[in-house]
Amino acid sequence: MAFSNIDVQKTFGDFVEDYGGVVSDRDKRQKPRNADYIFHTARVVAELKILSNNPYTNKEFLSSLREKQRRWIERGDITRERLKTIKVIGELPPQCRTEINRLYTQPIQKHVKEANRQIKSTKFEDKLDGYKGLLILVSDGNFLLNPKVVFVRLERLFANGLYGAINTVTYLTVNVLTTRPDDPLRHASG
Repeated sequence: MAFSNIDVQKTFGDFVEDYGGVVSDRDKRQKPRNADYIFHTARVVAELKILSNNPYTNKEFLSSLREKQRRWIERGDITRERLKTIKVIGELPPQCRTEINRLYTQPIQKHVKEANRQIKSTKFEDKLDGYKGLLILVSDGNFLLNPKVVFVRLERLFANGLYGAINTVTYLTVNVLTTRPDDPLRHASG
């Protein structure tokens, strides 16, 4: 059985319109770079952000990772031999784990900051006082970040109060095929 990837933006846009929301980039009256969706009945302004880059194909990320690893070895935090055997972040010494988690979660902070700006701007420009802000954060291709890491990072980002235009965040992963051992389709596809 062949599966095709979901076009996240189109699918969400269609869903929003089906349930009475406004899709900003389909509404010619909306200005560019505003929040993606407005639900007037629910009094919600929402922004969709997609984590779609595999960090291991990003030259800037790989360069930063190599630099961090070089510094860890130089400082004596870990040996080159031990570093080669590490399979998961949790196996790193605490100070290395903290640094690498920051590197891995920079895209989340970038998206939260941009979504906050867009939601705030839309609420101001469209005079939507009292509307709540919703960030819809979707992992589509960024398989490095597991949900627990995402939730911890989001919790830390929102603890400082800098992103007040966002009241709620929903996080989901799409386009990842999962199976269970007793799934008949798993065995039918060979």
